[in-house]
Amino acid sequence: RFPASEIERVVPCNQRATYDMDQVLARLADGSEHLPFRPDSGPEIYCGLVRMSGFLTGIIANRQGFLGRGYPPYAQGKYVGLGGKLYREGLIKMIEFTTLCGRDRIPLVWFQDTTGINVGDIAEKAELLGLGQSLIYSIESADVPMMCVVLRKGTAAAHYIMGGPQANR
Repeated sequence: RFPASEIERVVPCNQRATYDMDQVLARLADGSEHLPFRPDSGPEIYCGLVRMSGFLTGIIANRQGFLGRGYPPYAQGKYVGLGGKLYREGLIKMIEFTTLCGRDRIPLVWFQDTTGINVGDIAEKAELLGLGQSLIYSIESADVPMMCVVLRKGTAAAHYIMGGPQANR
């Protein structure tokens, strides 16, 4: 319903500015329609199905913005969740979605705009590095066509586990 050329207006060049990933999808998906996967879990990540030029495609993308004082739950309010960073719930959602797309032979497009994986003692107790390894395993096991699009930034390990090098084979 919206021209793809408007993406330049929707995604700001300023890496500190936020935007709505749903608005990006509305400019790429046929009829601006998308079906989110587990929308109430891992708000920092969008996973869902779209049709692009008639082809069913799985989308995994970072969401931007403030996620609330109570997020992520494992931090118990010690810091606030921000979109663009990867947390436990989002990693689990990506693992499940990638596995399902692989099972159903649905190609994946990754849209990266990430500052990295949450780090520190709290994140280590939440086993984020292990979940990152599980995501890499899911990507490698899926054996479906994949493409990674970096919208503004993709840093360090987050770039790698969000479909970085292995999604562009």
